[in-house]
Amino acid sequence: MASIRMRILFLALAVAAGLGCTEATTPLRLLQANVGTALLSCDPYVFKLCDVASEVAIAAAIVELDPDVIALQEVLPDTVCDAIDAAGGEDNVARSCHPDARAAEASQLRRLLPVDAWDVACDDRNGFECVAARVGRATLAGPYETAPSVADVDSCDDGFSVGRIDVEIGERVVRIVNGHPQSTKDTCRQAQVGQIFDTLAVADDDDDDDEGDDVDAIVVSGDMNLDPFSLGLDEDDASVPVWSAHVGEEGDGLPFVYASGPAEHAPAFPTTNTFIPLTLDHVAVRGASGVCVTLGGAEGSARLDGDEGSMDHRALDCALTID
Repeated sequence: MASIRMRILFLALAVAAGLGCTEATTPLRLLQANVGTALLSCDPYVFKLCDVASEVAIAAAIVELDPDVIALQEVLPDTVCDAIDAAGGEDNVARSCHPDARAAEASQLRRLLPVDAWDVACDDRNGFECVAARVGRATLAGPYETAPSVADVDSCDDGFSVGRIDVEIGERVVRIVNGHPQSTKDTCRQAQVGQIFDTLAVADDDDDDDEGDDVDAIVVSGDMNLDPFSLGLDEDDASVPVWSAHVGEEGDGLPFVYASGPAEHAPAFPTTNTFIPLTLDHVAVRGASGVCVTLGGAEGSARLDGDEGSMDHRALDCALTID
């Protein structure tokens, strides 16, 4: 009888342990989206999304995808519309700064992400890069920290930045590192990729007071403006070795593992076709796992901005699990 009771006890403990493991994982749906454009007709909008039709399509797609967290780049800040107004105003009713487009909601960001559904924090330098958390499912757990300027490296453009913010998902804390290193100079990009891994994508601040610094997982997401998969495309790109020293595939032994790119498909789907197909948008994780879908690249998926949208990047829809 004692033997049977012991076997029942061991079975109960095993079941309890199994349940504990199940409850210890937390799902995270992440959307990575550079919503900017390279259309020359949007010139006064400094490569930001400029057409109302794309805004409407993106907003509808976000509702359908229903992510918990969104990493955004190239958001149109209010200051751009203010400058257009000061120069005489937008007279094209199809453009994002036209008075009709701004009548109900002046902020493009809030037209995409309504204030009652999303908490949002953006970089404090330009307001171009933002992270959003779905109200009721995720909570922004601190300020958006923008890495220092690298303008002194090689006359770098301060229109690009990398930053981070912590997000609470249930009882877990996830550090979202939102990256948009400079596209036009690899030395600037190299410095900013270095900032990502040396300063932003770390579990604590390495100071004397670690209270509150620890996180359960780190997600590096963004338009990194580098393609580590197009070998020979630009062998002199100094930013690629820095990135590839930190991010790899499962089993490579590197600190971060791809959730996008080779985790989804080999060869990696391109995320931009502005000039030639390149995979510039990436999601890499530490303390988490999962796979992203390249919207408009993977079979059966649709572009975030619809068939006729003006975004020059494809968004990534990522189903992640905090381990």
